[in-house]
Amino acid sequence: MRIGLVSIRDADGLDRIEDAVRRFLDQWQSGEPDLESYWAALEGQGGTVSELAALVKADLQYRFDRGERPAAADYFERFSALQADGEKVLSLVYEEFCQREERGEQPDPEQFCARYAAWTDSLASQLRYHRELSQMTGAAPPPPRYPVPGERFRQFH
Repeated sequence: MRIGLVSIRDADGLDRIEDAVRRFLDQWQSGEPDLESYWAALEGQGGTVSELAALVKADLQYRFDRGERPAAADYFERFSALQADGEKVLSLVYEEFCQREERGEQPDPEQFCARYAAWTDSLASQLRYHRELSQMTGAAPPPPRYPVPGERFRQFH
């Protein structure tokens, strides 16, 4: 009897999501991509809500890196498919919270939860775990600031 390993890293698994995100981020290099158009094309090829959530996370992070402060709620308005999956909603809202913290903001958990009233209980629980884990591991150092394209770094441009 021959036993084969099963992997989710195939055409329909993580590789597909990673590939979709990588191609989307590549578009940022030549200007701001249109997430709606990108998603519509991907959805037409059988794209999943997991892929959409990964794209939104990538977009959130890229925009935060550029100094913007998008809210997860903005994406829920633009992509109704996300709202149907509570797990994805919590993941994206938590991503926004973490992005804000990583940029030096100190979002108040109660006020933050109030902005997402439909998911307050689950989100409050998630943020409690976040706070407890953060206290156990100590304060994380601020993320390094990397130069952006066109910016000078020492003698380099």
